[in-house]
Amino acid sequence: MDAETVGDSVHSINMLTVIASESYKGFVSDLQSDIKTVLYDRPTKATAEYFTGKTIIIGEQQFVIDEVCAKEIYRYLIKNDYIDNEDKLTDEYRTDLANNCLAELPIDIRHMASGIHNLIQGIFDESILDDMIENGNRTKIPNELNDNFYKKEFQTLWSYINHKYAYTVEFDSNELIVEHISYDQIEGDYDSTIFTAEKNSQGFEKAFRAEKHIQDYVFTDGSADKSVERRFAQDLDAAKEVCVYAKLPKGFAIPTPVGNYSPDWAIAFNKGAVKHIYFIAETKGTMESLNLRPIEQAKISCAKKLFNEISTNEVKYHDVDSYQSLMNIMNSL
Repeated sequence: MDAETVGDSVHSINMLTVIASESYKGFVSDLQSDIKTVLYDRPTKATAEYFTGKTIIIGEQQFVIDEVCAKEIYRYLIKNDYIDNEDKLTDEYRTDLANNCLAELPIDIRHMASGIHNLIQGIFDESILDDMIENGNRTKIPNELNDNFYKKEFQTLWSYINHKYAYTVEFDSNELIVEHISYDQIEGDYDSTIFTAEKNSQGFEKAFRAEKHIQDYVFTDGSADKSVERRFAQDLDAAKEVCVYAKLPKGFAIPTPVGNYSPDWAIAFNKGAVKHIYFIAETKGTMESLNLRPIEQAKISCAKKLFNEISTNEVKYHDVDSYQSLMNIMNSL
């Protein structure tokens, strides 16, 4: 059963418990193959062609999505990183959906929002099969919040950054978007459950076992030992100056004119080890802004604006490519 057939009750229906007498790995592989065969005709990509011609029913009204509307939906998904280069749904979409913080659709199609998102969720996602069936070679390890989250240092940091904000901006020209943006705190805070609501598609064997993180395992974007995020997490965990840190989930998002933006890390340092401030970091493989996409540059500029406004003395933000570059910036403040 899927959401297209049974709606919201899909999550309570699709619970599968299996006791397999044969090789469990072989059983899982065969079962996944069978499911894929049954669902072979399901659309797997969120293309403009997929949306074109679909009928949406809102109340007693029917709306047929034409080519112009379909292209607008497609651009919306790209802008918010909700689809990847192969037009398949990303973790960003699934996380925002789970946290009820999906980016708003363009104003002229916003009246069809519920129907459009039903269509998006009707796209068959092969990665869900890995969530439905536990791999026989993997031991499920709890990754709940540990005692580090409740340390006073992290609680102080969390109190600074967990508020939700809305922006106002003057669209005089493309160059003035960031310069004329301002943020205002709105009602509502991010609950700590955003750290545990996000599902990870990679196994725990690829995660980094941490001591100072607010969860026992850190899932970095690059699982290889030489990836920027993996090295950064290892350095944070080993640094005597660091008290506690968090890999921020995608659900923790800053709204910008070019889509939601999620910084990578929140770090609390030991008092006296360095200047006693808190740091929000974005880890990039290079410090050269020319190597970043224009949209990413704009999002990072908006993030800097927000953190400069909410606490110039306590919370700092910077994009870095290593722990050493972070310390260099800290020492220059």
